[in-house]
Amino acid sequence: LTEIGEEAFCGCTLLKTITLPGSVTTLGKGAFKGCAVLDNITLPESLTEIGEEAFCGCTLLKTIKLPGSVTTLGKGAFYGCTALRSVEIDGVQEIGAQAFKKCTALTELTLSNAVRSIDTEAFAACASLKEVALPDSILSISSGAFKGCAALERIHLPPHIETIRFETFKSCYALEYIEIPDGVTKIDKSAFYECTDLKEIVIPESVTYIGKRAFSGCARLTVSGVSGSFAESFAAENGHAFEPLEAAPETKGDSEPPDGRRENTIVTNILLPAAAGLLLAVFLIVYRKKKQK
Repeated sequence: LTEIGEEAFCGCTLLKTITLPGSVTTLGKGAFKGCAVLDNITLPESLTEIGEEAFCGCTLLKTIKLPGSVTTLGKGAFYGCTALRSVEIDGVQEIGAQAFKKCTALTELTLSNAVRSIDTEAFAACASLKEVALPDSILSISSGAFKGCAALERIHLPPHIETIRFETFKSCYALEYIEIPDGVTKIDKSAFYECTDLKEIVIPESVTYIGKRAFSGCARLTVSGVSGSFAESFAAENGHAFEPLEAAPETKGDSEPPDGRRENTIVTNILLPAAAGLLLAVFLIVYRKKKQK
């Protein structure tokens, strides 16, 4: 057996436990959708693909660990698993749209460095999620990825993303502080809409565009950034307090004076080992004798 077909066990409302054989590689679309009392499943290391809505509506499923062999996680795979508390993702490269949307009990999220992208609303309305550490491997986070995560207080953003997309953190009411990575150029409209507890955001010089209503409802927000940057003008135009930060110092190698000439260096002290000192003394004596001749 290598594949559990589409909707193979969909709506099996008395199914509580599943043990899949080590030969299974694919779970088809809706394979276990609506198995309302399913509370335990062990996924084999042979598994590579979890299809769309495979476990959608499994409302008693509490924990899930995706083995490193799983590289594909379909849209809505665990949508509405309202008892799901812990998720560990090891080998998946793209977390599908709405994959964990409305997993309202989710508090523990572990993502590996295999993850490259988080699709639209992947973790939207995960109302109990308080902290997220996104791995540095992530290159893009799509619209609404954490929208409605009302308890989210802290999140580390990876350094290689370029855009904070539409409604990514909308209605994350508990979020108080966030630092936008250097290299981000754009913050889309409504990105932090109604983040009512947001007190400080650090915006780097690389940001040159902030969309409409990006921070609407953030009444206590202070924008931190480099003086004279786009961040400062945005704060002034939108009535936010501004906290100036020092510009990052330029990294220079073996620098020279502006005219290209190196300054002379005076050596004031040389320490030589005893043997070297003796050789130097002999050399000077011979040199002086030759000069006298």
